[in-house]
Amino acid sequence: MDPVIVVGAGPVGLTLSLALARHGVPSVVLDEGPGKDEQRPARTVILREDTAALVERLARTSFDATGARWTGWRSLRRKQVMRELAFGEQMPSPLHLAQHELTGALREAAAGERLIKVAVNSRLDSIEQESGALTAHTRGPKGTWWRGSFLVGCDGPRSTVRKLLDIRFPGRTSVERHAVAALRTELPWPGEALLHRNLPWRTSGPSGGEVVGRPLADGVWRLDWLLPPRSELVTPDILVTRIRETLAGWCAGSTPPYELLDTGVHTVHHRLARRWRVGRVFLAGDAAHLLGALGTQGLDEGLRDADNLAWKLAIAWHDGPHEALLDSYQAERRAVVAGRLRAADQALPILRGGKGLRSYVAGSARGHDALLTDGHLGHGALGAPGTYAESPLAPEPSEAAVDVGTAPGAPVRDVRVTAPDGSFVRLRDRLGLGHLLVVLIAPGTGVWERRHWVSAGVMPRLAAAVTALPHEAELLVAESYPGAPAHSVLLVRPDGHLVTALSGVHPAQLYAAAQAALGGPWRTARRPGAPPEQVDRPPPPWCTPERDRHRCAPVAEGPYGPRPLCGLRVSPVLLNSPLPSARSPSRVHRALPGLLARFPRTFRTVSVSAPASPSLVTAAPTQRDLLDFVRRSAEDHELIASLPLDPEGRTWVRLEGPGGSEAWLIGWPPGTGTGWHDHAESVGAFLTASGELKENSLSARLPADGWKTLELSEGVDRERTLTAGKGRAFGQHHVHEVLNESTSEHAISVHAYYPPLPQIRRYSRTGAVLRLETVERPEDWQ
Repeated sequence: MDPVIVVGAGPVGLTLSLALARHGVPSVVLDEGPGKDEQRPARTVILREDTAALVERLARTSFDATGARWTGWRSLRRKQVMRELAFGEQMPSPLHLAQHELTGALREAAAGERLIKVAVNSRLDSIEQESGALTAHTRGPKGTWWRGSFLVGCDGPRSTVRKLLDIRFPGRTSVERHAVAALRTELPWPGEALLHRNLPWRTSGPSGGEVVGRPLADGVWRLDWLLPPRSELVTPDILVTRIRETLAGWCAGSTPPYELLDTGVHTVHHRLARRWRVGRVFLAGDAAHLLGALGTQGLDEGLRDADNLAWKLAIAWHDGPHEALLDSYQAERRAVVAGRLRAADQALPILRGGKGLRSYVAGSARGHDALLTDGHLGHGALGAPGTYAESPLAPEPSEAAVDVGTAPGAPVRDVRVTAPDGSFVRLRDRLGLGHLLVVLIAPGTGVWERRHWVSAGVMPRLAAAVTALPHEAELLVAESYPGAPAHSVLLVRPDGHLVTALSGVHPAQLYAAAQAALGGPWRTARRPGAPPEQVDRPPPPWCTPERDRHRCAPVAEGPYGPRPLCGLRVSPVLLNSPLPSARSPSRVHRALPGLLARFPRTFRTVSVSAPASPSLVTAAPTQRDLLDFVRRSAEDHELIASLPLDPEGRTWVRLEGPGGSEAWLIGWPPGTGTGWHDHAESVGAFLTASGELKENSLSARLPADGWKTLELSEGVDRERTLTAGKGRAFGQHHVHEVLNESTSEHAISVHAYYPPLPQIRRYSRTGAVLRLETVERPEDWQ
């Protein structure tokens, strides 16, 4: 399976690639820059508790040394203290750090991850989608074509991905503007963040009457002055004067010593992309939305985008795309961000609308202060982590559901749990590993060793129910959970959002909730280790008696009934159905003419295949299913050895592929090949079982009809060598040729296509000119 292409190497893009790697999915990160970030102390990020834990988990490091966790928050109006808050266990502090520190840590983690490739100086300029994959082209010192399973645009507010997809990005421009300075100094409130409105001292130049001071590490502060709408630019001299006035106002009239490190102007826009998904391409972060007024943090939402999308892409990558699951990314995340923007738009006229009614309403100042505090600290409608109560992945209401203090769809609380190995870990440490979490609330388990209670009470029944779930799940035990009654069972998504909470062990309801969280009943395959009787579905085809066989020789209908075909030990074959013709279309089973002459009757397909695997599905097989099938078949050494080989031409027998797919075992004499062709609307996979094959392919998708000759552009050619054990899957309309370039050795390969080949278009090629020669249909080769 091709990797996921991530466009953009900022915090969101790197977070997504690391999250995918944690799920076992490879990715390519396209970075249009040189791979280094400019150090700007005035460009900082504020991460709430959940997103700070996410990036620390993925970067495998703590940001306590490079960032600051505030000890408190205070807000003033004129000279009056309006609100003071102390951070602690009940109210965790946000994490404030320079953006280049965050990006640098994520880059370092990505560099040490074998599943991530970062391509620097790679600027995207085109995307071509197919049903089963896509291709992206980058320009730079070495223009490159990249083949991927999915592509995610994390390339910022001027997103190239969004423009290539022609997605509208409506919204409001210059909602707020701030003059920004980073400086090292000492203030009367060490470690506390400060919001000061209606400043009691005179200010030079344009002023919005509001300044925010937020501490960073190493005695550094970031100060933000709100600028009035449509004001002139702030000159360096005015900014220096503003700094001195503010520091003097906070320090009893005298300006303390300070070191100015960096300055800038920060402009806030509010925009929301109309669509976040087009086929296999997604948008995330600033490419999908812009926000930041009233203290809200756009990066926070971008990191939540990455966390939400990663586990869904991972399931699609491993098990095949499921449209409902992939569509839920836009349904969930866009709704949350849209709600955040609506809340800000409703508050802005009240807080920034100038004088008027609000000046005469008693207590309005405290209400305004509460709104701004929510935005800056991540509370309420302006800042609290979004919930997915209305998600298409939400399960149906159940009588067994119980209130546990966390609403369905909301992020779960981080509590201590007992892992399957008996160790104590934090619940958040088990997130993002590609599986669902089932948490049993069992008071007293923290006192006793796991061996004393793992086989007692409801544990065996719950363990059996977890084993039978439609997706891999991990069973954890917590001694307590805020608001949860004893023996409650919590089902948690890989991104940490609660699916449901049940009052005890209810296998059927737990299964239904897990199935809903995965997008509905789309899998019919049994999980490894789950007995068929524990699955509330029809048993998969490999559990039926007629398939409970491993090997059978092909048979022929003779005058006295079925009889073995000369002892030839091949898995299911249809010997009188030749493979679509290749360079020598008249060569059909040259190795078998005697056999066919001795048995003129029609040979029938034996419904036996290679050893069954739970990855097979009764639904339409995916590219992954086909690749799994050809890999297993290639590992069947008796099957491979049973194929007759002919030095004069290719030989083949037909196999029965998974889910009604068409499959073939093919022998390749030295110097033979297929010629250029495609497989129309079929997806497929093939793998070299012995010897070595070479595939030449085109990364461009050809028009379906209406042409006879095409001139190919530069850079569309792809070449790969497939040694024994190597294979690939491909999507619809994949144009390629397969060759055995050896001068002395045969090669053998296994191929599978779904749906069964409706047609094959054959081409001739001279240089860059491709010419359509023939269109073959099943009746032409069967």
